[in-house]
Amino acid sequence: ANFIFFMSSTHDSTQPEFWNEKWQRNDTPWDKSTSHPLLSHLVQQQSIFFHQQGKTAESVSQLDENHLKQLKVKLAEDTKKIKLAMVPGCGTGKDVGTLAKLSNVDKVIGVDLSEIATEKATELHVKEAKEGKVEFLATDFFKLHERFGGQVDLIWDYTFLCALHPSMRGDWASEMIKLVRQGGYLLTMVFPIKQYSSDPNSPPYPFTVSTVKELLGDSFELVHDEKVVDSQSFTHEKREGFEWYALWRRQ
Repeated sequence: ANFIFFMSSTHDSTQPEFWNEKWQRNDTPWDKSTSHPLLSHLVQQQSIFFHQQGKTAESVSQLDENHLKQLKVKLAEDTKKIKLAMVPGCGTGKDVGTLAKLSNVDKVIGVDLSEIATEKATELHVKEAKEGKVEFLATDFFKLHERFGGQVDLIWDYTFLCALHPSMRGDWASEMIKLVRQGGYLLTMVFPIKQYSSDPNSPPYPFTVSTVKELLGDSFELVHDEKVVDSQSFTHEKREGFEWYALWRRQ
């Protein structure tokens, strides 16, 4: 998918109108027909822990198999109850609906600047919305701490950070630090880990796990990460070799 949808001389992509226009024209190449395959896999196994057994995957955290087993147990204990999960830049909310299928999750909030996107998301998830499992907010992610500061147990970020101009990455980190409670988790699918679009001045802007580590500083601990090797099972088509799973715990 092309991501030529962010910066232009005549539009301000920090404003809802920019994104509403995109949704009105169906100019949304980032909006996939299904939830992220790796997220679906995590929900199937009812855990936010990801490890490609039998695969030699690159990793910053470099945990051995014994430590990984211990980590899986600790994570299960830590995430017995997720009262509130959040998906920034949720679009039509497919990942929100998938996260809501985790049995230990009470509620998932999807956030997007575009009202059209959140209206579509609500239409697609009527049952879950009626049950109170999901909610969609057309609002500015960077103001969420005013309402949800320190209350979020889990945030899933995929194609949100990469869509932000690199000058806004510090604001992204600051908001994550404000939102996630101590002991809560930030789950990032780092994409793209190398140049993906034909235009380096447009999104998705490449970054790495080390980029995120530097942004989050001492506020989050890198729990586990690995490059997605078994791409066909765990990535969207044409994104093979561009994605890296990383899980962070709020300190």
